[in-house]
Amino acid sequence: MARRIPAHHFRRGNIFYFRQVIPADLREHFPTRELCFSLGTEKCRTAHSKAIELSFIMSALFTQLRESPMSNEKSSTLIQMTRNASEKIRLQERHEERENALLEQLAAAYAARKSEAASHATALEQREQAHAATVAALTTTHAHTVAALTMHAAAPAKPTMRLSEAIEYVKGEKETYGKQSINSAKEYAAAYSILLQIVGDKPISGIEYQDAKEFYQKVTKLPPNINKIAKYRGKSIDEIIAMGDTPISARTAEKYLERASGLFDFLLLPNHKKASGISENPFSGISSNVRAAKNSDNAPSANKRAYSIDELRALLSHSSYTSKKFKNPYEYWLIPLALLTGARQNELCQLHLSDFIQQEDVWCINITDEEEEKKIKNKNAKRLVPIHNKLLEMGLLDYVTAMKAAGHTRLFPELKAGQKGHGDVASKWFARHRDRCAIKHEKHVTTFHALRRTFITALINNEVTSSLIAPVVGHEGQLITDKVYFDPSNAAKRKETVLDRLRDFDALIDALPHIKDITISPTRGQNFWFRGKLTGLVI
Repeated sequence: MARRIPAHHFRRGNIFYFRQVIPADLREHFPTRELCFSLGTEKCRTAHSKAIELSFIMSALFTQLRESPMSNEKSSTLIQMTRNASEKIRLQERHEERENALLEQLAAAYAARKSEAASHATALEQREQAHAATVAALTTTHAHTVAALTMHAAAPAKPTMRLSEAIEYVKGEKETYGKQSINSAKEYAAAYSILLQIVGDKPISGIEYQDAKEFYQKVTKLPPNINKIAKYRGKSIDEIIAMGDTPISARTAEKYLERASGLFDFLLLPNHKKASGISENPFSGISSNVRAAKNSDNAPSANKRAYSIDELRALLSHSSYTSKKFKNPYEYWLIPLALLTGARQNELCQLHLSDFIQQEDVWCINITDEEEEKKIKNKNAKRLVPIHNKLLEMGLLDYVTAMKAAGHTRLFPELKAGQKGHGDVASKWFARHRDRCAIKHEKHVTTFHALRRTFITALINNEVTSSLIAPVVGHEGQLITDKVYFDPSNAAKRKETVLDRLRDFDALIDALPHIKDITISPTRGQNFWFRGKLTGLVI
């Protein structure tokens, strides 16, 4: 059933208007038969209240005109005063001072009328008293109406999003605008999951420094892989900690902290701050304390180092090299490649044959992420690395040519892409190879990545400056000259001179067999190493 709209107001479009017909006996004082103007609202209830108030005012004005006739000019003034009163009512919906302004205007109208009636008889004074009573009643009604409107307008402040909503918001934004690998997305999701379990799904504006401190304290006590190992499933964070298993490394705990802090930093960016409704990052203080402790003189060192010559000799004199028999080509090439290019493990494992190019008459390896399956660490990792003469002497370009002739597209087609790229299988092989060579395992030290550290250390020991090393290994230049004026597209010759100064490993590489002299002996009866398509490789 449609709601009946009361008299004196009507809807035009979405806006309500006030309408008052001028009584027939007073029309001579007005230029129109009726008054009509906007009430400035779309709400029926608000329009009804305003119309009632304005009808009271108009009734009082009509009474005055009958008792004390006025000129057309004064009647127009009263009409304008009525319109002004309506405008003031509209403004009073949200501010109490505007109520006072309207009351002052009504009082001014009453004072003016009282001044004009001063010479009238006692009967007029009595009517003025009656009018005063009407105004008082109108004021009371108006005050109640404004109070009701104010209570209605004072809606509670919009609460900030909860932590779970904030996590989904950030994930969505990064998926839409960011370039994040599948593996990175999983790592961030794991950190966010632990953050949600420890802090709880509370509004993010209510997460404080103490919550961040508790998060970091508990994270440092958690064992690794709590989302993968069956015995931890269904248990709370406190229950898992109570089991007393060996906790994650300090660096892993720091990564969890970085990702939690990064979540809030993202929400504080100008484009997202309004949506998040927060003004500070509760994790920033914890991150500062962790960095300060890490950099203090008393903090334990990670003891990262390069491989010694004796360790390298052990790696390159294993029986596989002396017998010239390998199960896969990457087992022959990866250590020399890393030692003489400084490239990261995954950068080498994902190489395509088309990445071997010539620039300025210099044979180079083009490390890039142009193919969809490739991954590089950052924008600086995209680079050209000249091929060291010792790699050419080992027959690297001969191997590339033979692989192309055999119909392959990748340097090591036997390495399939895993969660972290193409280097997963090779990483496990290197760990076994290191152990077989009796090199003591030191966490974060005796890894494949240490070959990259060995390459850089050797260049520094040969007095090559960091500004020359950075573009070869894919580091950001430290000087403004390197960042702004260095043109990597014309750097093949310059980089070649850098590698010419690397002679520390010549004797070790010279002792290795040439690619033509080795034999690939795949396990489990495979034909060569790639899906049984080849029975040999002609070089």
